[in-house]
Amino acid sequence: MKNGSILSGIVGGICFAVPYIIFSEPLGMSVAFSVSMLTGLFGFGAGSLVFSNNKTKEYTIDLENEGIDQILSKAKKMNTEIIGIVNKIEDSNLQKDIREIYQTSSKIINTVETNQKKMKYVKTFFSYFLPETLKLLNKYDEIENQNLGKSGEDFMIKTRKMISKVKLAFNEQLAHLYQEDIIDTDAEMKVFDSMIKSEGFDGNDFKL
Repeated sequence: MKNGSILSGIVGGICFAVPYIIFSEPLGMSVAFSVSMLTGLFGFGAGSLVFSNNKTKEYTIDLENEGIDQILSKAKKMNTEIIGIVNKIEDSNLQKDIREIYQTSSKIINTVETNQKKMKYVKTFFSYFLPETLKLLNKYDEIENQNLGKSGEDFMIKTRKMISKVKLAFNEQLAHLYQEDIIDTDAEMKVFDSMIKSEGFDGNDFKL
């Protein structure tokens, strides 16, 4: 749950109370009430602009025109925003999924940062999966705090299900990074096994 609405309400309340106290005696209660309502609404609106946590940074990644350092920098910022959403929402299962998504995303980013040649295996992750996940979670956070009734609840249920799928998709993307390594290492182990056997070891003692 966000604190922006609470702080905006406090500001609005102060903007209502102060003019009402000041003008109720010289102008009369009804006039003072009208003036206070206007200042209160203004205060609430101003507070919403100042304290709102809904200011979403829109990140896009252009694989064709951006360097890999810039891509990784943007990805890290998006991933940081994703984990930051955990403390804004109320559903514990969704919080858990977000934490796992963040951890998997961090592994992908760190792996590509260490070996930039691996970028070719996870282009979709950087250009689409990560930005869309951030966008979806920000929208969930916004809708959760609007009390929209059934339509809002339906949206949140669908989003939670979608995030579960996203978690699996991120895991698959991480696996793609190491698929070639697994194949190469498996081939190397088979050669190693043959060499061990050629040196007189019993193949039954060392099977792959």
